[in-house]
Amino acid sequence: MSSVEIASLIGELLSWIGLPLGLLLLIIVFVVHAFDGGWEDTEIVLVETPEGRIARWFAGNEFFERTLHHDEARRIGDATEFPAYTARNSPSTMRLERRRPAMHLLRTLALLFLGIGFLGLVVSTAGLFIEA
Repeated sequence: MSSVEIASLIGELLSWIGLPLGLLLLIIVFVVHAFDGGWEDTEIVLVETPEGRIARWFAGNEFFERTLHHDEARRIGDATEFPAYTARNSPSTMRLERRRPAMHLLRTLALLFLGIGFLGLVVSTAGLFIEA
């Protein structure tokens, strides 16, 4: 077996693994994003209470509040106001980041696998035209 045939075989293997896996992850990302709905910018006001810091916000013509988790309170620091995001479907749901970190990871992995699969496809196709 020549080096061109070996490279072509490895490229084909990468394309058979990378493209379907990348497409599957991308479909999962799109489905979860569709059901997740949109998130709107809002401003939360932070209030100190004996139980801890409470975030209050106005969304959907109503006021909402909840106690901050320790990591959220650490991220906000000593601020009295902070930008946040509320769910369009459920304004009582609030988070500090627009996208979930897990979704960002899945999208990155999907694009990485698609890139590897496409590169493998190019290498295996080029092996057909290169004579060893």
